[in-house]
Amino acid sequence: QLTDYYHPNTVYIPFGFTTSENAFILMPYYKYATPKSYAEGHATYEAQGILLKYLPFLSKKMFTENVSVGDYVTKRNVCYTEVGYGVGNILMMGGVSVAASFENGKYSGWGIKGYINLP
Repeated sequence: QLTDYYHPNTVYIPFGFTTSENAFILMPYYKYATPKSYAEGHATYEAQGILLKYLPFLSKKMFTENVSVGDYVTKRNVCYTEVGYGVGNILMMGGVSVAASFENGKYSGWGIKGYINLP
């Protein structure tokens, strides 16, 4: 039964109405489903002025920036990792994230996700 499988938290669409915190934005939904043991973890560091403070024309803006990493490991010797950088609070209503994915330590792709926060 496919319902007995664990599916990692994925947001595999390029645009949405929420941020992608604690989710993989590049992972295909069914590819890494597993009926066996797994481990999944996400970490995000968010602050103002991580990289944009070095660009004079953007240094005084009220953007929030974040750096994130997500890792998913299964008993079938699959290790999927995503690292990302995002800018939020653009025009006080949305943001954009860029991520790169790695499968078993080898680069497998990159992508961009935009979002709008609705009240």
